[in-house]
Amino acid sequence: MSKYDIKDFIGKKRVPEEIENKLKSAGYWDHFKDMREKLKADGAIPAEARAKALVMSLNLIEEKENAGKKETKEKSVKKKVGYSLDDFTKKSTTPRKVFDWIYNHLWIEDIDTQEAPSSGAFFHLRELQSSPLMKSKFLEIYTNRNSPTRAALELEDEILNDDGTDISNFLDKIEDKIKNLKSEYESEKDIEK
Repeated sequence: MSKYDIKDFIGKKRVPEEIENKLKSAGYWDHFKDMREKLKADGAIPAEARAKALVMSLNLIEEKENAGKKETKEKSVKKKVGYSLDDFTKKSTTPRKVFDWIYNHLWIEDIDTQEAPSSGAFFHLRELQSSPLMKSKFLEIYTNRNSPTRAALELEDEILNDDGTDISNFLDKIEDKIKNLKSEYESEKDIEK
């Protein structure tokens, strides 16, 4: 929607200096004059032709400025982001590696895209870093999935509290089995001779 209206200029005998300067600096002064003359040639009274030509020229300037702002905004977003999906080509990973990578990088702000196992991991990490609530939920899930089970804890206890006798018995059995196999092999070899 334009901020200029024909009513703002009808009744004025000449173009306001501020508007004239704006048209000249934007390179639309000649456009304004050509439009005014065309409108007069089409039968508009001079005041109406001037007002319409001013509004049309000012709208063109506004459109050009808005397009420039949009382009600048897009460029600044690209510059601010600083990466593209091309940074992640030819990368493959597993969900487990992604999950661990995100956890290990949650508190690191400046991460190179080349370090990320995938684009999804990188963008997911950025989202988690931007939201304390999401970060907290992720940590809860990560901790729950990586906490050892009761059986694993009991096994660990058994291993840590083991005096070594069980393993030495196991090793003795293996040694006996090797001796038996060796003697069987030698006896078969003697039979073949």
